[in-house]
Amino acid sequence: SPYSVDTITVGDSTTLTATVSASGDSVSNTLVSVTLPSGLSTSDSATQSIGTLSAGQQSSKSWSISGNSASTYTITVTATGDSVTAQTANASLVVNSPGSITVTEQSSPITSTLSSGSSTTLSLLFSNTGGSSSAVTATITPSSGLSISSGNASNSFDLNGGQSNSLTWTFLKSGTSNDTIAVSISSSTNTPS
Repeated sequence: SPYSVDTITVGDSTTLTATVSASGDSVSNTLVSVTLPSGLSTSDSATQSIGTLSAGQQSSKSWSISGNSASTYTITVTATGDSVTAQTANASLVVNSPGSITVTEQSSPITSTLSSGSSTTLSLLFSNTGGSSSAVTATITPSSGLSISSGNASNSFDLNGGQSNSLTWTFLKSGTSNDTIAVSISSSTNTPS
């Protein structure tokens, strides 16, 4: 079974380290190379020289691997040396698309005139249509003639890829002025729409 490398998001990097050991006799001209599929890249040399390994000795080489597009990849690492059979191992790397938060109004506040003591409700659905987690903050600021009777004025939560969360607020009307509800939404991955 392939080894696993930490999951990353498109545009991020992770480190792949290969450890090569000589069992039995010493091995000279030892090289270790990495083969990356399309969608992954490294600025390191694909083939790195270890030199001579004495019997029982081991050495490690590393590559910084960047994810350029979302997918699950198999990376092949090959070790070669004089008078030995090439050895290969595979590593699996998952590259997720970035989180992408969208907001949908599920229920709108009453837009006609509310009498003092009446209430109205706002419900919003937050969805992460991306592949990576995103931190979301939603802040509700009613004007002076409205007070929040249900729900929190400030909300922070994480949404994993494919996950949704609904928030609902109830507002109580006082007085006779025209009022507004300001909603401020931000996420760690995009400007929600």
